[in-house]
Amino acid sequence: MGQTLDKFGTVSNNVLEYYENFEARLSVVNEKLLTINSQYMASLEEKASLCEKLSLILNNLPAGIVILDNYGKVIKANTQAVDIFSKELKNNSWVSILDDFYEHAIDGNEVLLSNGKIITVTTMPLQKSNEQIIMLQDVTKRSMERNIKSKQKSVQALEKLASSVAHQIKTPLSTALLCISQINGEQNAKEINRSVAIVKKKIEDVVILTNELLGMERERNSVKKDVLVEEIHDDLQIYVKTLEIKYGKVVTIKFNAHNLYIKTNKLSLISAILNIIENALDVNPNGKPVIVSFKHVNNNLSIEVQDQGPGIKKHIATDNIFAPFVSTKNHGNGLGLSVAKAIVDSHQGKIEYINNSDNGLTFIITIEVIR
Repeated sequence: MGQTLDKFGTVSNNVLEYYENFEARLSVVNEKLLTINSQYMASLEEKASLCEKLSLILNNLPAGIVILDNYGKVIKANTQAVDIFSKELKNNSWVSILDDFYEHAIDGNEVLLSNGKIITVTTMPLQKSNEQIIMLQDVTKRSMERNIKSKQKSVQALEKLASSVAHQIKTPLSTALLCISQINGEQNAKEINRSVAIVKKKIEDVVILTNELLGMERERNSVKKDVLVEEIHDDLQIYVKTLEIKYGKVVTIKFNAHNLYIKTNKLSLISAILNIIENALDVNPNGKPVIVSFKHVNNNLSIEVQDQGPGIKKHIATDNIFAPFVSTKNHGNGLGLSVAKAIVDSHQGKIEYINNSDNGLTFIITIEVIR
């Protein structure tokens, strides 16, 4: 009996000790749970504060922000995005929104909406969540200002051109009128014929000037066809012979652009090349050839016209050379290079010049090869 009581006492003591240990451990666990819970609540508060700040930032960004889920549905749209479309976007399909508002692309990534607004659209995928962020910027005002400036430049250019045209036409007409006013019954037939010849020549000058100006305008809408470059070369040679006779000088044509095609109005392009060649012949010294080279350079046709004349003075701006009625010569109407540039521009090509290291100029026409 005594042994049994001893065992019971021992077991009781063990249970009591175990309970005390358990209670101590439970207290530690509770403290840890309280700490974790406190940290968790602090984290939630921090995240809630962060969400509030992000939402505030999102709604005050100068751009519209739209967030799409992996099904293309709008799950978030800030105030600016809603203002752009003037409707609630959340829970709507982004594709259906575009179907309702999209009119057409304008330039680059600019898009015209059916409500008259012009926006840019930038898409940024979120790879981990398969969601997308779309940034929208309302550039209506900027686009309108750009168009106004462009129109103002066009008007200014037109006014300048009109002024130049009036000046160019006034000179031959004034001369013609002066000659006509001097014709009277006291002049003999020879003097009258001389005055009539001057009047005729000045009227022809006005007609040539008018035709060249009309040619610049027509070239903008001329029809282009696929043409083998050899055809341009062969036809050019025929026209060049006439210029050689006119100026008593030589034109050497080098050809290294075989089996190439460009999209062109052949006669217009030849006219542009001839304008440059004629300018070169006009300034080239006697006994020195004007060299014309056809080359294939980086998938482009390069047509070079090289003379050995005085070149272009450094103080003359590059763009001015191609402006209407600008000439470095004492004669001519200053339209040759303007017409040439208009023709090359209509081919989406480029025309430029370089002063040669020794003497003269080289004009370079560059047009993309299509095959």
